[in-house]
Amino acid sequence: MNTEQKTAAEYLGGPLLVLAGPGTGKTTTLVGRYKFLLDNSINTKQILCCTFSRKAAAELKERISAETNLNLKASPIGTFHSLALRVLRSIGDEIGVPRDFDIWTKEYERLKVVRELQTEQKANALYQLVHKDDSSASAALEFIDAVREELLDPEDASIRAAEKNNLAEIAHSEIYYAYEAYLDKENKIDFPRMAQLACKALRQNNEIENPYNSIFKHILVDEFQDINLAQKTLIDLILEGGGKLWAVGDDYQAIYGWRGSNVRYMLDFHKGYPNAKVLGLSQNYRSGRHILNAAKNLSAHFLEAYKKNLVPTRDIDGQVFIDEVLDANEETDAIIDEVTLRLDDGVPLSDIAILSRTNSRPKKIAARLIQKGYPVSLQGGVAPFEELEAKQLISAAAIYSGIFLNRDLRWPRIAKDLYGFAKKLQQDEKPWGSAIKALASYMTKRPPSSLDDADIEHRTEIIDGIRDRLLESEKPEQFFSIMEASLLANPDEAKVFVGTIHSAKGLEWDSVFLLGFEDGHLPQRQSISPQVYDEERRIAYVGITRAKNFLLISCTARKGDIELEASPFISEMEGPKAKATPKAQKKVTEKSPVQEKIEGLLTKAKDTASSPAEAEEAEKMAHKLMVKYKISIKGVKPKFVQPAGLSAATRQRDQFKQNSATEAEHDNFVQEQRKSYWERVVENSIKLRTEKEAKLAALAKKVQTPNESPLADGSGENISGWDTAASGPGFLQEVGYTTRKEGPTASERQNILFEILTGQIELPQWLSDSVYKQWGAPNSAERFNKMRNTLNVALGTQKGRSNPSAQAIRKWEQDILFMDSELKSKLGS
Repeated sequence: MNTEQKTAAEYLGGPLLVLAGPGTGKTTTLVGRYKFLLDNSINTKQILCCTFSRKAAAELKERISAETNLNLKASPIGTFHSLALRVLRSIGDEIGVPRDFDIWTKEYERLKVVRELQTEQKANALYQLVHKDDSSASAALEFIDAVREELLDPEDASIRAAEKNNLAEIAHSEIYYAYEAYLDKENKIDFPRMAQLACKALRQNNEIENPYNSIFKHILVDEFQDINLAQKTLIDLILEGGGKLWAVGDDYQAIYGWRGSNVRYMLDFHKGYPNAKVLGLSQNYRSGRHILNAAKNLSAHFLEAYKKNLVPTRDIDGQVFIDEVLDANEETDAIIDEVTLRLDDGVPLSDIAILSRTNSRPKKIAARLIQKGYPVSLQGGVAPFEELEAKQLISAAAIYSGIFLNRDLRWPRIAKDLYGFAKKLQQDEKPWGSAIKALASYMTKRPPSSLDDADIEHRTEIIDGIRDRLLESEKPEQFFSIMEASLLANPDEAKVFVGTIHSAKGLEWDSVFLLGFEDGHLPQRQSISPQVYDEERRIAYVGITRAKNFLLISCTARKGDIELEASPFISEMEGPKAKATPKAQKKVTEKSPVQEKIEGLLTKAKDTASSPAEAEEAEKMAHKLMVKYKISIKGVKPKFVQPAGLSAATRQRDQFKQNSATEAEHDNFVQEQRKSYWERVVENSIKLRTEKEAKLAALAKKVQTPNESPLADGSGENISGWDTAASGPGFLQEVGYTTRKEGPTASERQNILFEILTGQIELPQWLSDSVYKQWGAPNSAERFNKMRNTLNVALGTQKGRSNPSAQAIRKWEQDILFMDSELKSKLGS
C-alpha cells in the first residue's frame, strides 16, 4: 500500500469514510483494513464486511485469503442481502417470521402474481386514469421493490404517492397491500422484503440485554456511494451494538439512483456519524494524463461532491478522441475500424471494451464483431439476438438452410406457419438473400394482434435489423458458424467486452469506446431534474475512467430524419476553449499513426503476395480512413464520398493537452454551462407543469383561489400544486415535509411550511434558483397557492383510495387549516 492507503487502512479513530477515486486501489485498501484488524487480534466473526454483489464478495474473500492464508467461507463477508438473510435466520422469529420461510427469487413468478392481483383490482377501476405503460405488472413490481428499499409499508407508500399526486403510484400502492398479504399467506420473502424485515427485527432485538448486533466490532462497507435507505438502516442498527464503521467509495461514481441508492448518505457522512473523518486516495494507477484531465474537467460540473484531484502515477499521456459520425450505421463502421486498428497495434481482445449508456445501442456493433469472428463478452443485456423476433427470424433462416442450431442456445420454437414458410423456401431452392428478405417480410406483415402501432413499429425495426445482419453473410454457413462460435465461446477465451457503462463499473481496459454521446442518449432525454441529470454526468465519468491508454467517444448527427445535438458533457470534458500553442501547431503537421496505417494498407493492396480478396479489403480500409480522418495521400484519390449534410468525422488527438485555461476561466465556464442548463430545465419544467394543470383544469368544474378553496373531498377536481421535474420527487418532500407515520410532528411540519412561504428554508444553491422561478417570490400569493394546492390534491387523492390513511388525512387537514388561519397573514409582508 502507498502512504494514503496505509493511513486509511490503519485508522484507529471513529467512523471513517475513504474517498477512493477510480484506479486508486480501493480494494487494496479494503483488504489492507481487514488484514490490519486481524493483525490486531480481531476475530473474523467480529468483522462484518458488506458488498453489493456476490462476485465482489467472492473476490474480496479470495484476496483476503491470499493475504492471510485463512479459510473465510463462514466469515460474515457478503452482500447486504446475505446480511439480511443472516439476521432473519437468527432473530426473525422475534417479529413473527418463521425460520422456514421460502426465499422467492423467480422474477417471472413474482410478475405473474402481481399481474393476477392487478386483474382483480382493475374491477375497481384502479388504473382507469393511468397510462398503460405505467400500469404494467413490471411497473407495479418495480414500484413495490423500490418503496420497500425505502422501508415504506403500503400505507406510507400510498401517502407518498398522494403527496406526489402520482396516479400510477397510488394505484400500485393498492397492489402493494394485496402483494404483502399474498407473501404472508404463502410464507415467502423476496429480496427487497428481506432487508425491510431484517431492519424491523434488528430494531426490536436491539432493546434486549445481549442483542444480535453486539457480535460485530468492526463494520466495513464497500461502494458506500451506492447504499440505499434499507441498507444504511441495517448498518446503523448494527452500529448501535458498539461497532466501528469503516466505509469506502467514490461519490463521483454514484450511478444507481434509479434503483434507490442515495449519494446524500455519503455527502452527509459527517451529519450521519458524529466525529467522523474523511480521508482520500488520490494516486491513480490506471489512466493516462489526458484521460484523467477529461474526467477532471467533467467532474468540475457536479452539483454537490467532495472535491478531489486524481494524480496520475503512470508516465503516459493517453489518447482521447472524439468521433463525430453521421448515424448509427457509420458509428458501427467507425468502431469496427478502430477496433481493427487497436488489434493491429497489439492490443489484446480482452483489453478492449465497447460501452454505452443503454443496452440497445451496442447491439449492432456486437453483431458485426461476431460476424467478423471476434469473440465478444456481452454484458448488461447487450446480446444482439436476444429479442424474440430476432430469434424467430434466425431460427427460420436456419430451417430454410437445413442447419440445426446448437441446443445450448436454448431458443424457443417458432410458430407452425413460419416454420412451414421456411420449409417452402427451402423446397423452392430460393437463394439465400431472397429467402432472408422473404422471411423478414412474412414476419413483418403478420404482427400479433395484441400489439399497438408503437409496438408494431418497434417489432419491425428489430426484424429489419436482424435481416440486414443475416444479409451481410454471403452464405448461411458463414453466419451461423460465426454466431455460434461467439455466443458459445470458451469462457476462458479472450473477448472484446461489449456492455453498458453500468456493467463496466469497477473494471478497466487498455482501450475503451464510448458510444452515443448525444443529448438524449447521454444524458437521456428524460433527465430533466438536477439530481438525475447529475447522475447522467456521473455515468459519463465512470465510462471515461475505465480507459487506461485509449479513449474514443462517438456521437451521431442524426437518427433517421431527426437531427441530434452532441452531448453537453463533451464540451464540459473539453473545458473552456484555449488557443493552441506553437508546439501544438507544429505537431499537427507530423505524420500520424493513422496516416502510417493508411500507407501500410495501400502498400499491402499493391503487394503481389496479397490475395485478390486481401488486396481489395486493404484498399477499401485505406480509402475509408482517408475520408474519415481527412488525410490526403499523394497520388491517391479516395473512392468513397462523405455523406451529404455532414462534415467528415474528426479525430482530435491530445485534445485536452493544449487546454491552458486558468482556474478562473474554468470556474466561469462551469457557471456558464450551469446557467444554460438551468434555463433549459426551468423552461421544460414550467411547460410540463402547465400542460398537466391545463388537463386537470379541463376536468375541474371551476378553479378556486386559496381563500375560497375548501378542503379536498376526494373528488379529484383540485388542480395540482407544484409537481415539477426540477426538484426530483417533489419540493415539499425534498425539504422534509411528509405526513407518513414516522414523519415530522405537527409543529415540525408547519414550521417547514412557514419557512417555505417566507423563503427561510435552507436549500442547496442548485435548488434555490429553481424554487424562486417556479414557486414565485417568498410571501407571494403564487407561492401560497401552490403550497396549499399541493397539500389539497394529496388530501383529495388519499380520500379517494379504497384504503385511505386516516392519520395522513388528519395531518393534511390540520396543515391546510394552519395555512389558512396563520400563514395567509404573511402574504405581501
